[in-house]
Amino acid sequence: MTRCLACGSLDVRVFYEQAGVPVHSVLLCATREEAVDFPRGEIRLGFCAECGFIGNLSFREELLRYSQDYEETQSFSPTFRAFHESLTRSFLDRHGLHRKKIVEIGCGKGDFLHLICQMGDNEGLGFDPAYIPERDAEAGKDKARFIQDFFSEELCDSDVDAFCCKMTLEHITRPAELLATLRGCIERSDGARPEEALLFFQVPDVTRILRDVAYWDIYYEHCSYFSAASLRNLFVRAGFEPLRVASEYDAQYLTLEARPLGSAGVEGISAAELDCLARDVDSFAREFEARRTWWRDELERRASRGAVLWGGGSKAVAFVTALGDTARQVNYVVDINPHKQGAFLPGSGHAVLNPEQLAENPPGLIVLMNSIYRGEVEAQLEELGVDSELLAL
Repeated sequence: MTRCLACGSLDVRVFYEQAGVPVHSVLLCATREEAVDFPRGEIRLGFCAECGFIGNLSFREELLRYSQDYEETQSFSPTFRAFHESLTRSFLDRHGLHRKKIVEIGCGKGDFLHLICQMGDNEGLGFDPAYIPERDAEAGKDKARFIQDFFSEELCDSDVDAFCCKMTLEHITRPAELLATLRGCIERSDGARPEEALLFFQVPDVTRILRDVAYWDIYYEHCSYFSAASLRNLFVRAGFEPLRVASEYDAQYLTLEARPLGSAGVEGISAAELDCLARDVDSFAREFEARRTWWRDELERRASRGAVLWGGGSKAVAFVTALGDTARQVNYVVDINPHKQGAFLPGSGHAVLNPEQLAENPPGLIVLMNSIYRGEVEAQLEELGVDSELLAL
């Protein structure tokens, strides 16, 4: 008997299964042997027909080891940096968050929190075991400080004006418990009045994953998946009023802004929204095998010309893991993040090289892991003199 980890319902059904999945996708592996022998787990995605939550029913938190070897940053991309700056500016301006105290849960290497502090003259506190002081170009500035640990109410200051949590909620098995913790922080705050406290969350949009059959966006670390409606519902159930839910970054991300719920009732998820999400789940389950087979056939057909992947992150790990034996047709992976270059993909053991090495022996095919970077990558390939065919997931 399986209960939904978001609402407790027993109306949960499995629609996607994948065995032998590396439990981390962006943990740096120094050798091919370490990468191939990387710990693996099982994914069994279950859909809750009552609240719309999707979670990995086989997730085992004890398999994970978040540390400073966790290389999640996307800030080496000009495309992503422009998005990040625009996202930060609009959020701060929309709520007048200037000269405030901001806490970020899961701050990574600190990029977003530094932007919040610099653009809004704010004071920041970030939590993340993967934070690396030596890597932080902003280290030494007095607007943001960091704790190399997971967020907890005991470690948090009591006068916080806003809590931010970007690309972290999907890593949490019981997301409602985190929201309950935040309610406790807000209620004991001696800063802003509790009803004025603000939350900002960003997660992957599962609606796009389901409709595009983007199985390469399903990772072991991501144990929780949300649509706009199910994310809104989670916050309403936890006693928050969603102020804004928006689709961002070519519909890849959802952002939600919320405050503690007042006396007025707020709608969670409707029957129509649940029905729509259920149809998307069914469509993904029907079409997954055909989509995977298409990529297997395409790589086998082009084997003589050679193929590489552009982007050595989670998408690449999920993509080659699902390919099975066909992954041997991928020669290597390139990535613009210098901290990934020289490492190996967890699970498959593919080497991660720098883009300049493409020019030494250009492949026939480059598979781009994220289509939003097409313009950026095409410009770099032209500069390198590489005339390979570029296909995007």
